[in-house]
Amino acid sequence: MNDAPDQASRTAWSDPDVTSAKGAGDENFPVGSALIAAHLRGHVHRYYDFARTIDDIADTTELSAGAKVARLNAMRLIVRGEAPAPAGRRDAATAAALRRSLDETGVPVEHATDLIVAFIRDATTPRTPDMAALLDYCRYSAAPVGRYLLDLHGESRASWPASDALCASLQILNHLQDLKGDWRDLGRCYLPDDLMAAHGVRPDDVLEERASPGLRLVMDRLLDECDRLNAAAATLPGLIRDRRMRLEAATILALARRLAGKLRSGDPIAVRIAPGKADFAVSGLRALRTLPAPEAAATDPALHASAADHAEIAAIVRASGTSFARGMALLPRARREAMFAIYAFCRIVDDIADEPAPLNDRRERLDIWRRRIGALYRGTEPASALERALLDAITSYDLREADFIAVIDGMAMDADTAIVAPDAQELDLYCDRVAAAVGRLSVRAFGDGSTAADRVAHHLGRALQYTNILRDLGEDAARGRLYLPAEWLDAEGVPHDPETAISHPGLARVCRRLAAEARGQFRAAYRAMAACDRHAMRPARLMASGYLAILEAMAARGWEHPARPARVATHRKLALGLGALVRARLP
Repeated sequence: MNDAPDQASRTAWSDPDVTSAKGAGDENFPVGSALIAAHLRGHVHRYYDFARTIDDIADTTELSAGAKVARLNAMRLIVRGEAPAPAGRRDAATAAALRRSLDETGVPVEHATDLIVAFIRDATTPRTPDMAALLDYCRYSAAPVGRYLLDLHGESRASWPASDALCASLQILNHLQDLKGDWRDLGRCYLPDDLMAAHGVRPDDVLEERASPGLRLVMDRLLDECDRLNAAAATLPGLIRDRRMRLEAATILALARRLAGKLRSGDPIAVRIAPGKADFAVSGLRALRTLPAPEAAATDPALHASAADHAEIAAIVRASGTSFARGMALLPRARREAMFAIYAFCRIVDDIADEPAPLNDRRERLDIWRRRIGALYRGTEPASALERALLDAITSYDLREADFIAVIDGMAMDADTAIVAPDAQELDLYCDRVAAAVGRLSVRAFGDGSTAADRVAHHLGRALQYTNILRDLGEDAARGRLYLPAEWLDAEGVPHDPETAISHPGLARVCRRLAAEARGQFRAAYRAMAACDRHAMRPARLMASGYLAILEAMAARGWEHPARPARVATHRKLALGLGALVRARLP
């Protein structure tokens, strides 16, 4: 390879410009999106224009391999500042524009010239011997893009390994998307030769109507590698200081995971598989949920429960089949693990109250948990994984013993007898114990122990519980329970027997009244949130938006048949979740 300017000028520009009309909108993943700060966006676009141009040179069928190499070497000279750009050539102009951008930003030129190494390989080496060769190709074709963005934002190079992993995953995913076109149009195959040989696959197999079993195995092996790379990239958002860049990285990581799943469940030989608008929406929501707060690493206390303890608790959360784990994913690890411990505690005592065991047995088991909680506050060594995790949460976030005991007392109300038409005061006490007390524990784990946060717990706990009561009327009636106030039922002539009440025409008016009360509690909770730490209230805001959507869906369905399910459309959930999180995250 000869980089001398005189030779490059003699051979590189004699053939036509092959720059395509493709732009950032043709890519799978965001390029210089609005998440990138406005003053940097133009630099990102200049880098993209250069990368797109040299990719076009490598992919064109109008140039020979030798002419491609000469053109790419000439582009290298221009972007290095070692040769001028010939006038009137769009391809050369992109290299000159990037050179000026690099001078302005101080970003190393290697992030541009490393790409050229990969595209020269594309022009001269159409096959991939093994996985190591594929990953080495990704080091030059993809990793420089992530490194460029990180350097442009002034991020630490400690983030490079995670970024390299994400970029390699994106590159392999793109290869899998384009298997048929790359071989048919360019004679290029990125599937490792040794893997194809092991499964009896030939490059021409990608031209069939659908993937053969052997080709499916080869593709799945590459997707396994993408899963490994995505796992290695999981730390990337937390390593990035710039908030917008951190969100960009988290969004792309979520998209990569989603695309890998689509490629695994679909057949890229039969049809091209690419992210759609819904994928971008879901990935954006997931990124917002999982985005760590910039101050989290410095403020989270150390935990003492073992990894095995936390795995055991996470299994309890997963076994419940709840969406709780996804909702808590936006918290830093220590706070998330504290919330998992709180949830697991609530789940266990709730199960005790609901199981069909003799009453005395249920009472005794709830009393055991009262004693266990009390022991944690008196310095007794915890004896189980959950107790160790709860002790960590108690000492780290100043959780109050009275709130744990209130939760147990609320479960005891359910255990002692089926609650049927309680008076308004008893219902409020029940809601305070089973919902608001959980909220008082939660807001501290979220990061706000203020009196305003306690007001959030008071109002939001009641709003959520009222919504649950309305949603579960049919299910509760089948179990002999009715959580509507006796005074309200009596005012509408509704009998207290659950199965009779559920079909009584007056019940609709009682439901409307409780729905109005729930809306008032939501409004009061939002007012209280305004006085709290914004970042700490992210999970509370997300829960509020989700439950409010359920309440409004039930209201839209009507209350004449309260046992009939009311569903919130997926796009509505996404819009509410994104709106709640954006209000909490971005200025």
